[in-house]
Amino acid sequence: FAMQEGHWRYLGQPKQSWNPSLRAVDKSTLLISGDRHFTVAKQGSFNTKPHGAGHVWWTSIAIVDEDYHVIAPNRPGLGDRLLTNIAGRVEQVLPDRDKAWFLHDESNAPLNKYPAHWVRFSWSFERGVTYGMWVSHSHYVKAEPVLVRFDHNVWIEEDRMTRNDVINLNAGWMGEDDQGRFVVVVRDEGGVFLHRLGQDTLDHSIAKSEATTSMKLIAVWGVSAEKYWVVDASGTVWERDGPSWSTVVRGLYDKNILFNDAWVGETGIVYAVSKDKLYRLQ
Repeated sequence: FAMQEGHWRYLGQPKQSWNPSLRAVDKSTLLISGDRHFTVAKQGSFNTKPHGAGHVWWTSIAIVDEDYHVIAPNRPGLGDRLLTNIAGRVEQVLPDRDKAWFLHDESNAPLNKYPAHWVRFSWSFERGVTYGMWVSHSHYVKAEPVLVRFDHNVWIEEDRMTRNDVINLNAGWMGEDDQGRFVVVVRDEGGVFLHRLGQDTLDHSIAKSEATTSMKLIAVWGVSAEKYWVVDASGTVWERDGPSWSTVVRGLYDKNILFNDAWVGETGIVYAVSKDKLYRLQ
């Protein structure tokens, strides 16, 4: 769908992409990864093909570069797999064969309690320099989120968040300013947290809204640590400006339409996907 003057309009429907995750490969190409299939959306057309690895529910996509993608399930226990998609060829990473199955520390030793398929989000600052966030799930293991760097085909531990309530994260955004790199992560119930590398994690959560909206935050993007935006599963968008929040876009407020994932392009266009439809916010 497209958002124009505060309203959503229908754009198109990708096929065979249940419970999808959406990432941009470049300025004109989107990769939608869902159960059993990949869909490449390019200039209004949809090209869907099976990835050949069986069920990979709620997949997340790390874009290392335009020809190198790392795909993993967002929900541990539902078909734990780690895939690489290199120049269109999909291969499965195996725990008893490939060192890339686990996170590694700075000495390149594997962290055996930290499987790499729990790396949920990724950000690339330049070609070959990609960061991600390893996120535990309270139903399986409780551990603080780990900021990781992709280096020589493995995820290397870079830093850790310092709050025990930063769990079950839904999305993150990494930025850079004159104080260095920082990350903003979001979760359900309006939870928002800002972390600078090497510093404590700050709570920037949104107070519960009086409007009918989900408060399940699914995406975050911005221009600085003082000015950024978040969107929830209902399509409501909030702006963080300094120390305060304000609502800038009203959501759909329809319990039958909930977004699973969203992505924001360089021009500010927001794309979102429900279980079977694609939307665009303008």
